[in-house]
Amino acid sequence: MLDIPNRVIAIDWSGRGGRDQSKYIWLAEVTGGTVKRLECGRSRTQLVRHLAELAERDPSLIVGLDFAFSFPEWFLQQRGIDSTHELWRLLKDENLFPRMKDRGLHEWIKEPDWPFWSKKKHVNVEKTQWFRRTDSDVTKPGTQPKSVFQVSGAGQVGQGSLCGMQALDELSEAGFCIWPFDEPKFPLIVEIFPRTLTGAVVKSDSNARANYLCRLDLDPETQMKAIASDDAFDALVSALAMDAHVGELLELCAEPEYALEGKIWTMADQSHRPAADVDSMEARSVSAKRIFVPSQRADSWAAGLADPGKQWRTGYSAKTLAECWQAADDFPSSVRKVFERSSCEPFQDLEMLLAIPEWKVPLPGGSRASQTDLFVLARATDGLITIAVEGKVDEPFDKLVSEWLSQPADVTDESVQASDGKTRRLDYLCETLELDRGIAEGLRYQLLHRTASALIEARRFMASRALMLVHSFSPDALWFDDYLSFAKALDAKAEKDSLIAAGERNGVELFLGWCSGEQVWRK
Repeated sequence: MLDIPNRVIAIDWSGRGGRDQSKYIWLAEVTGGTVKRLECGRSRTQLVRHLAELAERDPSLIVGLDFAFSFPEWFLQQRGIDSTHELWRLLKDENLFPRMKDRGLHEWIKEPDWPFWSKKKHVNVEKTQWFRRTDSDVTKPGTQPKSVFQVSGAGQVGQGSLCGMQALDELSEAGFCIWPFDEPKFPLIVEIFPRTLTGAVVKSDSNARANYLCRLDLDPETQMKAIASDDAFDALVSALAMDAHVGELLELCAEPEYALEGKIWTMADQSHRPAADVDSMEARSVSAKRIFVPSQRADSWAAGLADPGKQWRTGYSAKTLAECWQAADDFPSSVRKVFERSSCEPFQDLEMLLAIPEWKVPLPGGSRASQTDLFVLARATDGLITIAVEGKVDEPFDKLVSEWLSQPADVTDESVQASDGKTRRLDYLCETLELDRGIAEGLRYQLLHRTASALIEARRFMASRALMLVHSFSPDALWFDDYLSFAKALDAKAEKDSLIAAGERNGVELFLGWCSGEQVWRK
């Protein structure tokens, strides 16, 4: 067993190119519960050199790096690679593929070889092949490592991991033990996944980060750095978690079954996180009231509207949806029929647990939340499902994202109050939906944030599935084409009066649905 280290360091890594990378690579050092430093400003090359110099002066050092250290075993076998050290050397030489050798790593990433993908998932890669065993080990609702084969697009980790494996070759040469590929000794490097160390928190929301950090004993400068940057936040909280559980790190041993793919280090006791007394930062960031009174009639729904005078009218979506669902006091028959006809088994015998009109889901980048027409928490035979219902009559799904981005903000009334706020919000929505920003700009803004709301609430309620359901009372199914385009962007094929699976998003199975409501409710 190793002795107590003199230093524990966590690095929030980045695969970005150029000078900008130094802004996004953060280092946090903690010893005995005290934060020694939280800083950025080094490129990948400079950081590797810095770690090597630290280890040379004092090898009693443990470093956590947040990128994948290897690939799935089937890929390594296919390439004839017998060890991770061989893999790292190939990547250092930019010689994993002949085209990579010819073009260089960063040019190759723009048009990668199979099974890597850029904008779209390669049709010939089965989902079971995307991940390593360790990725599956740490997966749970709201916590899902991304595939190392994805090298561009929203949420990708492949580029950073490829650059990181190059760095591992140099760090290994500098004398670091890299677990679980080497026998544990100082200086020691482990792979970390910050989401398993921080717990539930909307890390892209500065308010949620502030709520989380206020529970920790931090000096003001460190706290402000971590509030201002989600990269700094991940590095800081990861270092604090590693230091708090340093005893577990010292007991690491060889694990032959992970010696080719690698293993993410996780805390044995998940309840002892740096801010374990915070039940859920996502839950605490919700500004809506927590105590509700059952509605007795449809008119009571109007109280939650932003402008009841304009929105609560016969023939309009708010009142039409309310009349339909209030009368059913359950899933309306039109919705139930769509569920029962669906090939999506979890919806065959769904039980409504509760439904809350005008449910607000906070989003980063502005003061106004995404207001879902109706939020439903339901139970299938094997778990919970969150449903965000979007009622429609004749009105569109708001502006195109590109139009929303370019529209000047009204600082007194706009839900997102500045262009940088809109950028933060869009980045967060794309990260939540695992959607490329360039594709998102051609879609309707309302569809993005309504679907993201269903996923956010699934994480909050620890539901394994989420559904965004459009309940349309338009006889001509107006705006179905916009819904169709949105589904296509999520690699799903939409149809009227049907449910479709739209893949797993950050550990939550996402479904989309379109249901035609009876016209009687418009009158």
